[in-house]
Amino acid sequence: MKNRIFFTSLLYVLLTFSLQAQASLAERLGYSKDAKLLIIHSDDLAVAHSENQASFKAMKDGSVNSASVMVPCPWLKEVAEYAKANPNHDLGLHLTLTSEWQWYKWGPAAPRGEVPGLVDANGYFYDNCADVAKNAKPGSGTRTPRPD
Repeated sequence: MKNRIFFTSLLYVLLTFSLQAQASLAERLGYSKDAKLLIIHSDDLAVAHSENQASFKAMKDGSVNSASVMVPCPWLKEVAEYAKANPNHDLGLHLTLTSEWQWYKWGPAAPRGEVPGLVDANGYFYDNCADVAKNAKPGSGTRTPRPD
């Protein structure tokens, strides 16, 4: 009897999720099923002041719906200030593990000694994904626990 109740409950949950998954993105956003949507996303916030300013303007004007922030980049403080002043804007994090430009570089937000597999001989992120994959070693840093 217990198994039957368990499997009936499991079936109910699976069917519920299945029916919800059938709703289109447009429907989940409150539009009709056949609506055509254009979502424009601003990538690489914090890379440069000009990129930040253009993205902030586009978000305020409504032509850009969301943006992603590259934490280790030099203009992060400007983005943080903007985020505080605009808490309803859709800002996410851009996982940054490379620094591909030849003359414009950045490294990790963590101390380099804590993430030695992510940085090259100069302390910057590698300029390509293959080197990241070859050198990154999860758990190989010297991280010390932070006090609560």
